[in-house]
Amino acid sequence: MPTSTETDLAEPTTTTTTTAATATATNQGTIRFTNCQALLPTTIPTLCADPSTYSLFVNPVTGKIVDGAKAFFDESSEISTTIDLVGDYLVPGFIDVQINGGYGVDFSELNDNDDDDDDDDGNGEKKYLNRLDEFSRRVVETGVTSFVPTIITQNTESYRKILPLLVPRAKPGQATSLGYHCEGPFISPHKKGAHCSKLIRTAPNSILSLQDVYGSGISGLDMPWPAVKLLTLAPEIQGILPAIPDLVQRGVTVSIGHTAAGIDTALEAKEAGARFITHLFNAMGSFNHRDPGVIGLLGDSETDLGTAPLPTTRVKSSKLFTNNTVNPTSKNDSIRNEQEEASVLAISKRKPRPFYGLIADGHHSHPCSIRMAYLAHPAGCVLVSDAMPWMDPNKPDGIYPWRKGQNVTKTGNKVVLQHTDTLAGSVVPISDCVTNLARYANIPVHQAAYCASSNPAKMLGLQQLKGFLKPGCDADLVVLDRFTGRVKQTWVAGSKVWDRDTRSVPN
Repeated sequence: MPTSTETDLAEPTTTTTTTAATATATNQGTIRFTNCQALLPTTIPTLCADPSTYSLFVNPVTGKIVDGAKAFFDESSEISTTIDLVGDYLVPGFIDVQINGGYGVDFSELNDNDDDDDDDDGNGEKKYLNRLDEFSRRVVETGVTSFVPTIITQNTESYRKILPLLVPRAKPGQATSLGYHCEGPFISPHKKGAHCSKLIRTAPNSILSLQDVYGSGISGLDMPWPAVKLLTLAPEIQGILPAIPDLVQRGVTVSIGHTAAGIDTALEAKEAGARFITHLFNAMGSFNHRDPGVIGLLGDSETDLGTAPLPTTRVKSSKLFTNNTVNPTSKNDSIRNEQEEASVLAISKRKPRPFYGLIADGHHSHPCSIRMAYLAHPAGCVLVSDAMPWMDPNKPDGIYPWRKGQNVTKTGNKVVLQHTDTLAGSVVPISDCVTNLARYANIPVHQAAYCASSNPAKMLGLQQLKGFLKPGCDADLVVLDRFTGRVKQTWVAGSKVWDRDTRSVPN
């Protein structure tokens, strides 16, 4: 991993120095961020050693973070603006990989009137993209600079119409849509959550069944890179396990979720290529010490030490290392000589533990559960919002129509299916999930921010493009208040797109 962009370079030209409150994007020259607690591009969340000497350089034309030495000495660039962040945190932009909508927008609905009939003249698609853009302009106020629109269990026709629209979409002044996340319909009917049970399916023909639903070619499973293609699947469902290697080969990120799978099936899915767990603890079997289920993947080992008994004596000589002859404590017919003994003791590499999504909204999982998961596998923690259309600070409490005649009840920051206690997603933005994780796990806010930026980038395989403050990455940045951890500014591709002080996007 590249080292930090800390530098002692003197400014080569006279520049305009501003504070974060007055800074705006510029179209000429390099932007320099300084005097900040920056999250370094390291494997373990680490802040810069001395905020007063740290500098991050951004080219607003390319929208990329640049190396200061190379820019100024090799390319003769000039600094046009120096932004003094007065000690606030500077972290990579948040990447939300499970977000169903917000601000009145539902990614799973092609038509905002919940009409299944599509307009023949293409107005349905145009309206959908307009709503996607409106959401992208609003969500930056939560620090989200990239997101993966999530489509919950639908009928085949809906997938065929919506997925081709969810190609990577980057427009000025808004967050970047990276692709799609299909959460269903290949899930367990016993762990469906708020999904429609009538639309849940099996995959008797394995990958062919998935193609029949999602589509094939560039409009579906084979949509070309760099589109994110994330599928939440229940591995115990007929045909899913054998499909996983084929999906991975096609560039699909496979996630285990909405599943009643035991630990053996979960391990098999992980070894087949699944690398993510959808909203850990939710819509899956509870932890049991004899069969921990999907949750047990957080405690998985990358070695095969448990596959055979470890001998306590030399096999060939039946002597201890002191050369005193002893009888073996138990017969082990699988180990016949010292060569086989060595092979048993050798470490056998397996697939690493998967990343896992956490909804730290205070409702989906108890704070103690959140803390336990983070401490068990901090390198795999990916914060997600699971936000629904009712995520909007201006949305009052009440009963709201959803889909297929269903209603939801919103009370504060909690949403359930009407007349039930079944959670219907969340209305808590990922920025609040960051501060919640910091409190629940008793960790610094920069470590929590790492779980909303760097870890999701690694999970998606985008760590060379997003999620890190290093040269070559997109200049997607979030400024967090050093006292509260709240979002103060959001920058996308080197341009400021939201400012807390003005509550608006700069002109």
